[in-house]
Amino acid sequence: STGSLEFMETPDGYALGQNFPNPFNPTTTIRYVLPKESKVSIRIYSLLGQVVQKFEVGNQKPGSYAESWTPTSAASGIYFCHLEAVSLTNPDEQFVEMKRMILLK
Repeated sequence: STGSLEFMETPDGYALGQNFPNPFNPTTTIRYVLPKESKVSIRIYSLLGQVVQKFEVGNQKPGSYAESWTPTSAASGIYFCHLEAVSLTNPDEQFVEMKRMILLK
């Protein structure tokens, strides 16, 4: 499985899906879709605003993607997944979204 979102084979807009499972332990999957080639960055923040994980994904073609997160030293609690995508053809076109995630240990 490529982790793609089959129902969004030709996405018409940017989207960040809710991580699954949520709450999670020990691993969760973060899914997102890109309507055009974009530079993508994903960061996981603690409730205090500290970056606990960075995914420097880089340039990606349009489509559906998934990243797995297995926090090894993170405590139980609430975290935030922050996705930023910037169109390579039009840098003024940016997408930013955040989702809440719950880690239960």
